[in-house]
Amino acid sequence: MSAQMFLPDFTAGSRGGISTEAHRSALNSIFTAVYEELRRLASAIRRGDPGATLKPTALVNEAWFKLADNPALGLQSKFDFKRIAARAMRQLLIEQKSQLTRRKGDQL
Repeated sequence: MSAQMFLPDFTAGSRGGISTEAHRSALNSIFTAVYEELRRLASAIRRGDPGATLKPTALVNEAWFKLADNPALGLQSKFDFKRIAARAMRQLLIEQKSQLTRRKGDQL
């Protein structure tokens, strides 16, 4: 599953005259502003899944890699950005668990 599956489509229509570079800068700013909150959220999400192997920092960083492809996310409110990032982190854990399950099945 890709991050694009659950992210809004910001490619359609006008970007309101704002450059992609400005969008990227806004995304970097919002991510920096909410990084510690995302780490705490990643810890909470991870506690709900004791089998998860990604540490909170790695989980936040992996979510960033998924979200960084969509610089228009920087135009979201902090609340909406955290909601989207939380969903990306949960999806990463689901993908990880699915890959581990497939590997175990292949070994049988």
